[in-house]
Amino acid sequence: FGAASCGLRIADWPLSVMDPSPRLRRTDARNGPPRAQPKSLAAVHFRFFRQTLIVSAVGGAAAAFWGIATSRWVFHPLRNATGQQALVASVGMAMFIDEFLRLAQGSRPVWVSPMLNAPFGLARSGDFVVTSALDALLSGGFAILAGLTLVAAMRFTRFGRRWRAYSDDPLAAQLFGVSPRAILAQTFALAGAFAGLSGFVMTIYYGSVGYAAATSLGLKALVAAILGGVGSVPGALLGGLLVGGFEAAWQTCFSVDYRDVAVYSLLAVTLTLRPGGLLGVRP
Repeated sequence: FGAASCGLRIADWPLSVMDPSPRLRRTDARNGPPRAQPKSLAAVHFRFFRQTLIVSAVGGAAAAFWGIATSRWVFHPLRNATGQQALVASVGMAMFIDEFLRLAQGSRPVWVSPMLNAPFGLARSGDFVVTSALDALLSGGFAILAGLTLVAAMRFTRFGRRWRAYSDDPLAAQLFGVSPRAILAQTFALAGAFAGLSGFVMTIYYGSVGYAAATSLGLKALVAAILGGVGSVPGALLGGLLVGGFEAAWQTCFSVDYRDVAVYSLLAVTLTLRPGGLLGVRP
């Protein structure tokens, strides 16, 4: 929760200075005179993608730093503690980071000017037209690519093998030279980096992500993890896709006011019918 909170907010801050459409900038004392128009649409897109890469890297790196600090000063001293103590520390760290960012950066959200959000048709049936926008396709594709990259890294890289070995048997992994402190720091750095990238993707799509968004998103991430199978990285990705698809289908067919209620009800049903999740190990 703490890594998600800091990642979402930190990734939102540098995006406030990114605007690929000079015509949308206001002419006032803060922004100065409007900048010259680009020569072509390709120049606008090139500038957008260049700034996108820079901002995503900055947001991910900043959130990874917070993850390492959290690991070093909070969770490494609790490596031999019970699950309840780690849970209390997680909740306390999340509250600390939320309030720190609220006091340091303010509670007012920073909105980004619309980017690549012009709708276009994908399919048509009579008078019904299915539309989408480039920002939605880019954010969805970026998120899926990041998730698949993480799954592949946990499967084929040296860190992934060490992580899985330590997860299965910590004592045996240490006998084979796996450092608990290094694994914990690398895990939190990776988690923080992906939280920062998540905040970046959400800001591109929604226009802003507040500092308090981690509570709702963290609960839904918990639902996705349990649905896919706790302890399974591919299961967490599958659970996230299923929860996102369920939310989209619900708000298409029913009232959006009860969307979160339906998602949390899905958690109760999963715990009742399949506690181990879809890809997890049955108890």
